[in-house]
Amino acid sequence: MTDLHDELNTALEDTWPTGVPESELVLAGRLSTSMRGVVARRLRAVARWIRESEQGRSNVAEAAAAAGLSKPRFYAVAADWRASRSIASLGARASEKHTRSARLAPDARKATALLIQDVLRDDPGTSIMALVRRLDAAGVPPISYSAVRRLWLEAKRSAPAGAFGAELLFDSVGLDAATDGERMRLYVVIDHGTGLVLGAAEATSRSRSWGFVHAADDAWGSLGDMKLEGLSAASGEPVVVLNPQRNDAEGGSVLARRLSDAGITCVVDDRGLGRAAVRTLGERLGSVWIGAGERDDEISYRNGRKARIPEYTASMSIMLMDAVAEHNRRRIAATPAAPSSGELLDQARRSVARVLAVVSESIGDLDALPSYFEAAVNPDHGFHD
Repeated sequence: MTDLHDELNTALEDTWPTGVPESELVLAGRLSTSMRGVVARRLRAVARWIRESEQGRSNVAEAAAAAGLSKPRFYAVAADWRASRSIASLGARASEKHTRSARLAPDARKATALLIQDVLRDDPGTSIMALVRRLDAAGVPPISYSAVRRLWLEAKRSAPAGAFGAELLFDSVGLDAATDGERMRLYVVIDHGTGLVLGAAEATSRSRSWGFVHAADDAWGSLGDMKLEGLSAASGEPVVVLNPQRNDAEGGSVLARRLSDAGITCVVDDRGLGRAAVRTLGERLGSVWIGAGERDDEISYRNGRKARIPEYTASMSIMLMDAVAEHNRRRIAATPAAPSSGELLDQARRSVARVLAVVSESIGDLDALPSYFEAAVNPDHGFHD
C-alpha cells in the first residue's frame, strides 16, 4: 500500500489546499513509487515557475532542471498543466502501474467491506484516505485506492436511510456519452438524508443551471407519487446545497438569490461539482460511466484517459433512468429504525415541493442573463429528447 505521507501526497495537498479532487487521487494511486516521485517533482517545479512568472522573476532553466525536463519539454508540460490542472499532464496518465495489487479473495473482500461499513457507521464523514489508513492498520492485504473507493461508495449507497427533507442537493455529473459532439451531463436533485434522487434531467454540458430547473420540474412531477411511508422525516425547511458548473457563477447566483428571497437557506459549493451525485449513485449507471467535475470532451470519466466517447441514444437514456429508478427502490427499502408519522412526512413533502417550485420558477431569470441568452437560440437548451 502506498505511503500516504510521501512526496506526491504532500505536493497534491499543497496544490489543492481545500481538498484534492477525487480524480487526481485516483490517478496518483495508479503510479509506481518511483513515478510518484517524478510527478511530485514536476508538480512542484511547474507550480513554482508559474507562481514566479506571475511575479515577473521566473527562471525556466532552473525550473526545467528541477522538473528533470528539457526546456522545450518543460514549456509543453507547463502549458498542458495550465490547460487541464491535472497531474495527467505531468505524466500520471501515461505512467500507470503495469502491475496491480492482487485481487482480494471473496472472504477478504467481504471482511474489508464490513470493516468499511463499521467505520462509516461510527463516523459517516470518514474520508477514503482515512479508510485506507484504517485498513492498513487492521492488516488488510494491499488494496488500491480505487478499490477502497469502490467499497466506500457501495457502503454509502447501502447505508440506512436518514431523515427525508433535511437537505436537498442540486448537483450534476458528466457522462461518458455525447450528442452532436457535446458532452452529456445528468442533473439531479438528491434528498441527502435518504439518498433518494427526487428528479433528474439529461442535458448537454452547456445547459448549466437550466439543468437544475428541469431536474426540479422532474422532481415536482414525481414527488407526489413517491412512496415515502416507513421513512423518517425532518421538521422545518430543507437546506439547499447547490453545486454549479465552473462556468456558471451567474446561474448559480440566480438560483441562490431566488431561494434566499423565499426564505430558504442555500449554500453554494463551487468546488464540489458531482461529488454528492457520485457518492449517491456510484460511478456507473447501467453501462454508462459517470464522474465528478468536468472533463474535456475526449477524456473518459471511467479512467481519465482519451477515449472515443459514445453517442447518446434513446436506449442509453432509458437504461440511465432505469438505473436511477432502481437506486431509488433500494433506498426506500433501507427503512430506518424509527419511521415518522404520515403527517410529518406529508409536511416534509410540502416543504421539499416549495423548494422545487422556487427553482422551477427561476427559468425566466436565467434566460435574462446575457450568457444564457446566447445559448437560448436552441429552444430546448440542449436537453435530450
